[in-house]
Amino acid sequence: QGVSLDEIHARLWRQEKQRRRFLTNIKKILLGQRGMFDAYTISAGAGPELAVRVHFEKIMVLDQDPLCVCLFTKESGQPQTGEAEIDFKEDFFRAIAERSLNGVVVLDESYNYYYVNSAALAIYGFSSLEEGTKVPILNTVAPESLKLVTERMRNKILGIPNEPVVTYKIIRKDGQIRDVEVMSSEFNAGGKRYHLNSLIDVTDRARAEEELRRHRDHLEELVKERTLELEQKNVLLKIRVNERLEAEARAMHLAAIVDSSDDAIVGMNMDGIITSWNRGAESLYGFSEREALGMSVAILIPGDREKELLELLDDLRQGKGIKRFETARRRKDGSTLQASLTISPIRDEQGGVVGASVIARDITQLKLAEAELKQAKIEADAANRAKSVFLANMSHEIRTPLNAILGFSQLLQRDQGLTPTQKQRLETINRNGEQLLSMINDILEISKIEAGRAMVNPNLFDLHALLDGLELMFKPRAEDKKLALLLEHGIELPRYVIGDENKLRQVLINLLSNAVKFTGQGGVTLRVHADQDVGEEFYFYAEVVDTGMGIAEQEMSGLFKPFKQVMDGRQTEGTGLGLAISRKFVELMGGSLSVKSQIGKGSVFQFAIPFKKGKQEQMVAKRELPRVLGIKAGQPGCR
Repeated sequence: QGVSLDEIHARLWRQEKQRRRFLTNIKKILLGQRGMFDAYTISAGAGPELAVRVHFEKIMVLDQDPLCVCLFTKESGQPQTGEAEIDFKEDFFRAIAERSLNGVVVLDESYNYYYVNSAALAIYGFSSLEEGTKVPILNTVAPESLKLVTERMRNKILGIPNEPVVTYKIIRKDGQIRDVEVMSSEFNAGGKRYHLNSLIDVTDRARAEEELRRHRDHLEELVKERTLELEQKNVLLKIRVNERLEAEARAMHLAAIVDSSDDAIVGMNMDGIITSWNRGAESLYGFSEREALGMSVAILIPGDREKELLELLDDLRQGKGIKRFETARRRKDGSTLQASLTISPIRDEQGGVVGASVIARDITQLKLAEAELKQAKIEADAANRAKSVFLANMSHEIRTPLNAILGFSQLLQRDQGLTPTQKQRLETINRNGEQLLSMINDILEISKIEAGRAMVNPNLFDLHALLDGLELMFKPRAEDKKLALLLEHGIELPRYVIGDENKLRQVLINLLSNAVKFTGQGGVTLRVHADQDVGEEFYFYAEVVDTGMGIAEQEMSGLFKPFKQVMDGRQTEGTGLGLAISRKFVELMGGSLSVKSQIGKGSVFQFAIPFKKGKQEQMVAKRELPRVLGIKAGQPGCR
């Protein structure tokens, strides 16, 4: 220290040629050449010259120009190789790191400290490397920055790239919270991977930036306040000075808007003479501005609508307001178009009407589209009615031979000479025939609903008997699948009620059938009850609960649509009409049907229907439909 560069050179070099070569090598390194070695002979005071080996390397320090570091070692006569060369390089780079103004921290693959330079120890407040390495690395990170640091460590382990430079907060040994800017990179050495971190304490810079931001915000606020004050003081002056200019600007702006509008905008006076004509009017009617100005608007009105102009002028003289209507207009070439007109009175400064503005929009294509849409709707309605009639007719046509199949299968089942195999086959024919008949009935019902022909047919019936019958109907099905079937109803439930018995039965059959079909284990429960205080009119509440597979949330929206089945239901029999019919029937009876479901736990279908109480003495005995016993004598041959 205290010795100039020229004095150092004078003491080192006895040969000018070697001094120039030394300086040339330094320039090469600074211009980008990789590190290199060179041999020199230097002066050793009054003694003999020394043979030395000089290692030239360039180092980069953040925010500084590149430096060339020259490491002099006494020449031993042989090149440095092996461990000596490794020790030399390690000492070389440690020397560089120790002289860096930035903190340098090298971590091994397990994020243990491998090397920490003096600048880094100073940033963290440690007096020695041993003291610093006793503290786990994450314990030096402030709580608000832990998530950021741990995510970067996780990304490195997973091979996910991180931003090379990041700023976060650390906790010094003395407890201070400091902001550090860290530049991270990785390198391999000796077959191992290391994490290199270059640290800069930017706390003072961050504080200065924050202080600067506060000052800037304060100044901006002062400027805003002063600007507002000046604006308030100048409002009246600006209004008085610019009234005429603003009026002229508004007129020019309005004129530009009118002229550039795609709609035809035509101005006329109280006599119906055209006083203004924009480009939209030229495009729509075919007259140029020169041709139209001064002409009567009658040139735009077809002969059979001349009365419109007289009525318009009369309305203007009476001071009537804006008028909107659709009509026909005539082009220059004589063709007509359909137009939507908006007519507004033009007033002078005293409020008197001096003319009118007529805005016209061509709606010819819109009118054609409306006509086509109307015709398409008529055709669609006719097709829908034809479809419903076709479905109803086809259902009846199919049921006729199907009833014969079911009837003859029931006759054959009465034959005492049938073998077990024959009985089983007849039962299969009968069961599948009844299933097909049920599907046909569903199609017929949905066609009636779509055609608006489904009606409520209220009658007096035994509600308890209906529920008991459903229990008897589904108990064998449940037992076949080893399911529990429960019927729960409150004591307040009236026995005799007035409502649509057939539709109620069909809704409950559909819901119970689905519940048994889609439940693999557990059970199915039908819970019914009425209002606690049952009057002449009451609500009948029912819910069907199962422990089946459940219904996914995304399938709920299409659950009650015709011909729709849930994904797990596509492998089962059925038309996908049961729930659609059930909901429509419930709504026809004045109620609503809803569902709650959870995958793997089951579903709950519930509805409420208004009924009236009935009396037992009003009941009429019902005749059950008998099974076929034989063919009436004298019938023609079978078809």
